Amino acid sequence: MSNLVIVVISIAILALVSGAMYFYGGDIYKEQKISAESAKYINQAQQVNAAYIAYKADGKVITPSFETSELKEQGYLKEIPIGWDIYPGLLGTKISGSEDLKQSVCYEVNKNAGFEFDASEDNVKPLISDASKAIPYCNKEGIEKVPCCYQ
Repeated sequence: MSNLVIVVISIAILALVSGAMYFYGGDIYKEQKISAESAKYINQAQQVNAAYIAYKADGKVITPSFETSELKEQGYLKEIPIGWDIYPGLLGTKISGSEDLKQSVCYEVNKNAGFEFDASEDNVKPLISDASKAIPYCNKEGIEKVPCCYQ
């Protein structure tokens, strides 16, 4: 009987500690997830871009029928990162996750590249998590060098 009481008390303590960790550690977890996801996409973009540059440097032409699988087939990439493909006018990927996470990761990727947008600008989407910050829509003029946009 005493063992059962000890087990019940242990479960209650574990539940309290877990709740406290979630309550106090939730923001830290979210920030770390955003940082890790943005680093992942930046790394993948650098790999794909390097393969693309090497492909062109070897005298190959990017035609409208170009497919990212050619980079792997011809040895420029060992594996194509999941989700990377040709989108209208660019080589890119779509960020996965909740809408809030997608926007936060996109904003962080842009910020790491030196691009920050204010929600008061034209043709931008305000962030769910901070309505004063924004990411540009992909059709915004002058964002050719911006790594992430909202489509």
